[in-house]
Amino acid sequence: MDLQHFHQYHHLYQQDHRILEFLAALSYRSGDLSRYLHEIACGVSCLLHSDWTIVTICQGETGKIVANSLGLGEGDNGFAVHGTLANEIAETGRSLIIEDTRQETQRCKPPDDYLCYLGVPLRTVQGDVSGTICSFFRQPRQF
Repeated sequence: MDLQHFHQYHHLYQQDHRILEFLAALSYRSGDLSRYLHEIACGVSCLLHSDWTIVTICQGETGKIVANSLGLGEGDNGFAVHGTLANEIAETGRSLIIEDTRQETQRCKPPDDYLCYLGVPLRTVQGDVSGTICSFFRQPRQF
């Protein structure tokens, strides 16, 4: 094995190890849903090296941010989902990646100051989309 392949293998091993550590540390046994969701947001943000990650719940035309990696306010985080990235994910039931918002003209845009976005649907046991986990990046990025 040459040095380049060794470094690639070692990097993948470290990344896999971080993912396993994150998953092993998650525990909802405490019964504190807010803390659990905050841990998920922070863990996803750390694994993806994102600048901000949020967990949203969508109910009809309304969405609510229930956790985020920056620990922003607990107040009313409700928003109209129509025309948002979360709405696009909820409607399609598919993940959404925007690597550089400056190159995208057809899609909704993430919040100001963010140029890259990755969002995945949250599903109920029955398979219905109930919300999203979305990560935002200040710089463009390829996945």
